[in-house]
Amino acid sequence: ERHVVIEEQRMVSDQPSGRVEALIEELLWPGHPLGRDIAGTSESVSGITREMVLEHVGSFYTPDKIVVSVAGNVDHGRVVDLASAMTIGWQPGAAGRWKPFSGCQSGPQVSVDMRRTEQSHLVIGLPGVSLGHPDRYAVEMMSVALGEGMSSRLFMEVREKRGLAYDIHCSTANFLDCGALLIMAGVDPQTLHDAVRIILDVTGGLADTLAEDEVERARRMHTGMMALSMEDSRAVSAWMGAQELLFGRILGVDDVVERVNSVALDDVRRVARDLLRTEQLKMAVVGPHRGSARLQRALRF
Repeated sequence: ERHVVIEEQRMVSDQPSGRVEALIEELLWPGHPLGRDIAGTSESVSGITREMVLEHVGSFYTPDKIVVSVAGNVDHGRVVDLASAMTIGWQPGAAGRWKPFSGCQSGPQVSVDMRRTEQSHLVIGLPGVSLGHPDRYAVEMMSVALGEGMSSRLFMEVREKRGLAYDIHCSTANFLDCGALLIMAGVDPQTLHDAVRIILDVTGGLADTLAEDEVERARRMHTGMMALSMEDSRAVSAWMGAQELLFGRILGVDDVVERVNSVALDDVRRVARDLLRTEQLKMAVVGPHRGSARLQRALRF
């Protein structure tokens, strides 16, 4: 199994899109498990013993940490009976702990991996908010307005107007105690620096120029995509299971729609001012570029 995992590591490393995601995670969460590749390294995988695996399973795969979430045309009592029969004698294990994130190094940072690729892959990252943070949905509305969908600012400016990228988009990552805002793009290596400048100009100007119609469009897009995803039973079970596991309670779709619709323009502008700051910028690039000095100088709003 070690050989299989190591080959998978090599496969992901050979993919520029996978490699650039690993680089930005290292910058956003340095020295923390979130910043390390979930598959480990060839050295760490080679050093895993049977005893280490059993210890890990005994610490984390225990009854008090398991949620069974089922969605579909099923009978609740039947599911409970099946789960009960399959877990008879399952003993609790040692208490496992996750490591809180205490914060990353201040100041803009750039990481470049020189690859002779036809396209440069870049990710610009900024610290975000946690799953339970009161500004979570305001940050999501900011992300949608900035770079999710064909009417977003980055899509219109970088792709439609200037033709600097085929794909450019934003996303958010939310964990129990931290999060991130990510801007991802694939560009011609010759236009990398122009693309970075335009992306930062558009992003940096968001707080002062965002309009109410953009926020309303973001609300409609977010709630519409969420409702559409709930047509899939697997998505429904994941929705319920994750909330129960992490928070011990489940918000319904209508609850989340209400929270999204309560996000005001001033809320989004405020989180934009709080999060979109030069000293928090991180950027990872994979492509035919030998140095990072010029990119480092450009990394500012």
